[in-house]
Amino acid sequence: MKNKFSNLEIAVMKALLMGEDHVLKILSSQFKNAVLKERKMTGTGFFVNFEFPSTVLKLTPSKTFRFGDVGANISGLLNGAGFLLFVKDGLIDSLEGYSYEEPWPNNTDKFEIFYISDGKPSVNRDLNRTKSLDL
Repeated sequence: MKNKFSNLEIAVMKALLMGEDHVLKILSSQFKNAVLKERKMTGTGFFVNFEFPSTVLKLTPSKTFRFGDVGANISGLLNGAGFLLFVKDGLIDSLEGYSYEEPWPNNTDKFEIFYISDGKPSVNRDLNRTKSLDL
């Protein structure tokens, strides 16, 4: 369905928002209340825009930043994919998924998520490297 998040998008968001940090906890609670506003395919990836009820908890003080320490091996992509989460005025704004100069596959059902640490795939997350969160 067009108005539902894909399994890949859900897995990426869960990985991006995993952690005990207060910022990640608030963003995670936002995602639990998120509605897919729009998905735009770019040819080499996608942008997903989110909507939230007016009662959703925002980050205070309000912050605008982006981060992305999650990658994926996706069937059909030789070089894998990367992801960036954009937060605007204390609220999740959009998720970008991108390939490394390859056409984005039509089917993304087969994937493996991993964290990126020192530019290399890792099963463990290093939140100290995600400095833009002000953790």
